[in-house]
Amino acid sequence: MWTTFLFSSLFTLFGGWILILIYDVTKALLIKQRRLKLVKTLKNFSHGDYCTRRPSSLWTSNSRLNHDASEDYFSWLQAIKEWENNLISGQTKMGKTLVGIIFICSVASLILYFVDTKNA
Repeated sequence: MWTTFLFSSLFTLFGGWILILIYDVTKALLIKQRRLKLVKTLKNFSHGDYCTRRPSSLWTSNSRLNHDASEDYFSWLQAIKEWENNLISGQTKMGKTLVGIIFICSVASLILYFVDTKNA
């Protein structure tokens, strides 16, 4: 029956999305914990220890806060786009694994479809 092939394909698609989502949430939580520890450590250091440039009008507190907020937003979007491109193209270990799993599941669903149509 054609519904078997459809449901197995949908199961493969949504299962892959769920696995990726679980992996990314776990990774994000671990990175957030490390980042919070780093920020806590860096708060003890002053800005003057690492910066040799003179303060200018570009680095005033108001413009800096607004600039950082928009920069964070665009860097977040850019990071998502880069992650998506790397994952789809199979350039990373996770992407290669995902492509392999999707290929195996697609072949398995095709075999199930052929077996089901042969018996019908």
